[in-house]
Amino acid sequence: MAFLLVATCVLLNALVTIGLLRRMSAILETVEDRLRRAPQPLGGLTAGSKVPWFELTGADGRIIDSSHLLVEPTVLLLLSSTCSPCKVLALEIAEAPKPLAEVPVIPVVQPTGPPEAAFDDLGLPVFQDLSAFAAFRNDTTPFAYAVDDRGIVIASGVASSVEHLRELARTLEEVRPSRTSTLA
Repeated sequence: MAFLLVATCVLLNALVTIGLLRRMSAILETVEDRLRRAPQPLGGLTAGSKVPWFELTGADGRIIDSSHLLVEPTVLLLLSSTCSPCKVLALEIAEAPKPLAEVPVIPVVQPTGPPEAAFDDLGLPVFQDLSAFAAFRNDTTPFAYAVDDRGIVIASGVASSVEHLRELARTLEEVRPSRTSTLA
């Protein structure tokens, strides 16, 4: 009789647990579905956003902050040493004639370990720091931002090639004359 009572309690406990798991499963599936359908912005800061203050450490150990870095229209290129497309882009940049564009292109490598040799031969000053990624609220690489001399993001996008970096630079060149003409 005691065995039958214990078996019944175990069976009821199992049924209640299964019922709770099924209810939780439905709730989790609904949440997952909503997250999947939510827009996933690439790159954080959007056009028109002011770039927050940040500082970078150069390969030579020199620290420079955004107020000195963004004094002229600039393309800021965010890379990661664990990103295969970043390494392909780095090879393309290394082989491209310099200057890459009419405005400075500044690569910033996300430090995920020891300095990566793939970024040594870019022919550009390379910074390795996380603060730019935090300032731009970015976790996508390779990603580039066209920033004007006031620290405003003009355009941004996934940097798939040197030509894309040049397009971003041209965007900055197109904005520069219109700003000066409206001031006159």
